[in-house]
Amino acid sequence: MDLAQDVSKLQPTWLWVIGDEWDPMPSIERQIKRMMCLIGLNFVSYYSEEMASGNANQETISERLAHIQSWIAINALTELSDYEMRFLATPNPEMSRRDIVDGNWALQAAGTIGWALGLLDWKHIPDGFELGDFPRHVADLSLESITNQSNPRHKHAIELMNSVSCAYLWRVRQQQFVKNANLLKRPKYKRYIREFVSEVDKTALAPHSVDGDFSINGAPFFKLDDDDMSFVGSHANERLRALNWLLGQEEQYSDISCDT
Repeated sequence: MDLAQDVSKLQPTWLWVIGDEWDPMPSIERQIKRMMCLIGLNFVSYYSEEMASGNANQETISERLAHIQSWIAINALTELSDYEMRFLATPNPEMSRRDIVDGNWALQAAGTIGWALGLLDWKHIPDGFELGDFPRHVADLSLESITNQSNPRHKHAIELMNSVSCAYLWRVRQQQFVKNANLLKRPKYKRYIREFVSEVDKTALAPHSVDGDFSINGAPFFKLDDDDMSFVGSHANERLRALNWLLGQEEQYSDISCDT
C-alpha cells in the first residue's frame, strides 16, 4: 500500500492528517529562517545553563553566539516573537528553569524542520536531534547556501510524520489518563492500544511495536516510568509543533497548537 496516497485506510481515521486542512505551507526561505531561530534559542538556553553551573567558556560562548545572533539579525528578525527576541538577546545565568527547558527542546523542532528541508535524517522518538546533525557550521552559511543544500520533502511525507508524532503524543496523554482512572489492566483497553499501535506500524515510520505497544528503546511504552513518559511526550510535542507549522496551521510559529 502506498501510504502517501492511501492513508485514509488507516484507523482511527481522526489520527491521520490528510489533504489541505490548513493554509499553504510556509516558503522554503521561511522554513530555513524558523529553523535557525530555533537553533538560536537552543544556543542561548544551553549556554545560560553552562554559565549558571560555572562550566562555560565565556570566549567560546561569545564567539558561537555572535554567529547565530548575527545570522538571525540579518535574515530572520521578522520570524521572531517578542519573547523570542528577548530570549535571544544574550545568555543569562539567572534564566529560569522553565526557559532553559523550553530552549533545550527547541532543537527538536529545529531538527524536524531540518528533516522537512531534506537537510537531516529523521530520528525516531525518543532519540533526539543534536547540533551535530545539522550542516557543519550552519550559522556561517548564507540563506542562499542553505537553500541550495535543501531538498524539501513532499507534503505527503510531512503529513504522515505529523500523524505519527501526534500518535506518540496521544499515547502519552492516554496513558496518563488511564493510569489515573485505573484502566491499565483491563483487556479491552489493552486491545484498543494494540489495534491503535498496529496502524502506526503500517507506516514503517516508527520502530516496530513491542508487546502491542510503541517501542521505546526496545521496551514497550507501558513499562515507562513517569519521567521517561514525560520525555517521550516532550519530544512528540515539539516535533508536532514544528510539523503543524509546516502544514500551515498558523502563520506565526508562536500561535501553533499541539492539541491531539
